[in-house]
Amino acid sequence: MRRTGPVSSGATIALLILLSSTGSAGYLQPWLDATIETDSAGLEPARREISAGALLSHGDWLVTLTDTYLASDSGGAVPRSILAENDLIATVRYSHGPFVLGPGVRLRTEPGETGLFSILPDAIQAIRVGSSTPSLRLGVMLPWRLGVDVYGQYTTRSYDPLDPSRDGSVRYIDQLARAAVSWRSPAGLDLTVGGTYRRSHSDDLQDYESTFSSMELAVSAGPGSLPSTTQLMAGASFSLNDGVDHSGGDLPNRLVGHVRAVQALLPGSSISMDVKLIADQDPDEIRLVGTSASARLSAQFLRTASVPSLLWARALLTSTRFQARRLEIGTRVHLFRGLCGSLGMDLRDGPTVSPSSSGSGSRRRVILQPGIEFFWSDRLSFWFQLERERTELGEIEEWSRFSAGLEFAPPVILL
Repeated sequence: MRRTGPVSSGATIALLILLSSTGSAGYLQPWLDATIETDSAGLEPARREISAGALLSHGDWLVTLTDTYLASDSGGAVPRSILAENDLIATVRYSHGPFVLGPGVRLRTEPGETGLFSILPDAIQAIRVGSSTPSLRLGVMLPWRLGVDVYGQYTTRSYDPLDPSRDGSVRYIDQLARAAVSWRSPAGLDLTVGGTYRRSHSDDLQDYESTFSSMELAVSAGPGSLPSTTQLMAGASFSLNDGVDHSGGDLPNRLVGHVRAVQALLPGSSISMDVKLIADQDPDEIRLVGTSASARLSAQFLRTASVPSLLWARALLTSTRFQARRLEIGTRVHLFRGLCGSLGMDLRDGPTVSPSSSGSGSRRRVILQPGIEFFWSDRLSFWFQLERERTELGEIEEWSRFSAGLEFAPPVILL
């Protein structure tokens, strides 16, 4: 389901209308999503989310606005980390000739004590109350297939300590800057050289400060066509890192490789495969620290119906410090005039942390997901789903959850 966001600012809408009246024709596209999810211990609502947004395209301008409001209770047997939050994202993209300018801002507010519980440096327990992140992107295309991209953001996060002896809030400041130069060769290879710098500091935590920087070289190719309607994409990157990890150790240099192949089968059907390898370079050795492999099969049938039916399957295997395996199988079958039935099965085997103990263990899960989808039109749809899980974690546990949602995309407004 789409997870974006309500248009809550009349000033922003007025700005969109003003921009649309100053040039050539454009369009405004709004949308709205709403979901509700019950708790595993009963039918009382445990999580509600409403999101809406608008996209304005007008000449050289592209403006997007999304706003997401999340509300949930304590969750009963499933405690929630965030009880209420509003997340507003606004971006503007202006492109003219070889130049691109993209300012943006993200505002997250968590009123009262509804925000994320956090443990700050010096073992300070606190509740997050909000953050603001203005950002700016600059890009230019140069001759000889060269491109330059520069991005920066400045984030301020505020926390309320739970210790009543501490006066005032704790404020973090994060500064991030990235710059990259890319070149696309005539043979279809993309070469990128870039650097990243990040600084996090707080004057409220005994002058707490942490810095991170890296230089990266990346090469990618594709998509390239192979025989039998196959497309292949591949890439690799190597980064020189300067900083410390969460345990205080030096960050190693990292090599990442990725290959993806897509094979077209019958009309409306395809299979894709992804393989990713991660290796770290320490002063004395190169260690393979992560691998992942996945395959996905997607096939449409009854394609002449108002809503085509769909069958898909996905297998995923990851190996880092832990191993995780997952197999998903699902189908959506058109029944009558936009009414569809759906059925999914999700098998998972991987690490977990039990709430009843301080150690971690392995958890096996079998999840069945029957549901109904109704497409009133290509602009309005509803869905309902029952999630039934059987879990093996020391002992067998079973629970159910009900969820429902609405997606609405009004007609595009021509300007």
